[in-house]
Amino acid sequence: MSRIIESLVQPLLKKNGLQVIRYPERDIRRRLQIIDSFNINTLLDVGANRGQYALQIRSLGYEGRIISFEPTSEAFELLKIVSNNDDKWEIYHYGLGDVNEDLTINLAANSASSSILDMTSEHIESASHAHYTSQESIQIKVLDDIFDDLKLNDKSLMIKIDTQGYEKNVLVGSLKKISKIKIVQLEMSLTPLYVNESLMMDLISYMTEMNFSLYSLENGHYNIETGRLLQVDGIFVNNSA
Repeated sequence: MSRIIESLVQPLLKKNGLQVIRYPERDIRRRLQIIDSFNINTLLDVGANRGQYALQIRSLGYEGRIISFEPTSEAFELLKIVSNNDDKWEIYHYGLGDVNEDLTINLAANSASSSILDMTSEHIESASHAHYTSQESIQIKVLDDIFDDLKLNDKSLMIKIDTQGYEKNVLVGSLKKISKIKIVQLEMSLTPLYVNESLMMDLISYMTEMNFSLYSLENGHYNIETGRLLQVDGIFVNNSA
């Protein structure tokens, strides 16, 4: 029935430059297939911002435990609201990194681009709405140090890391426990968007050393003027999983 409806509607939409596509889009469907294939029951949402990722994964049928980490105050207040009625969603008001410390984060106008690192000109040119507006002191913890307290040892784990150029630091802070994680999703830049960030090829090499294989790629941020793809999300699977 859906194919019949699509065949009738598609020509009408095409005249107006529109197209019917299956929901969710192919990249997201593939991610859900991977999560199901490895029986993931606990998701570590690092760089949760306002809960966008967790809300999306929930809306698409994931029923397991979610643990979100968000260090910035304004985003965390919104995270509290959206997670309030979800008994399987825990939130923590700190970020993850390679050292237990307090740091200063640059707050972006669009919130999601807030980063400990400075933006490059390439980033500003591709997303002028994401410029920094102020700074805030935040707390950073090492995943290895809190892993046991979160009661993660007997879980089927996935970690999603979207920390605006700080992904490598989060990975370094999980060296002792990363072998217990089945799936790692990383935001990776193809060209520097933040000063001193690790780029895609470096992150792929690092994950390979950690006994993970690149399993899937999802398109991310791109320059709307030139069409140049600037970021992707890489999904890595533990070779021992």
